[in-house]
Amino acid sequence: MIIKNWQDVIASVQYGAGIEWKIVSKVGTPGDAADIACLKSHNYIAKGWLQPGLSYELHKHSEAEEMMYIISGTGEIWSEGIINSLHDGDTIYIAPGENHQLINNGDQILEFVVWSADVA
Repeated sequence: MIIKNWQDVIASVQYGAGIEWKIVSKVGTPGDAADIACLKSHNYIAKGWLQPGLSYELHKHSEAEEMMYIISGTGEIWSEGIINSLHDGDTIYIAPGENHQLINNGDQILEFVVWSADVA
């Protein structure tokens, strides 16, 4: 068993704007600390913050699906030309190869948890 608190992890900037704490990651992921590398079938689980007025760069994960759970705040997610509003309690599924962009158009931090898993 491994128990890891997000507050014990060093944060990094993701996709040009978001702050993420990668809580656990896949074994063998380059650059990840050995104490968080425990996953076999998932790439990572992370907690994220996106400040008001900022957005992630448009991106996609060719070989991975992603799930995001909104803890607090409001925002939008752009995916393949469609914009959907987000708020606390929403869960978003992003298919492999789907272009997407997380946007914080609210007035407080958009807080979320994100999971990524390879499908190939």
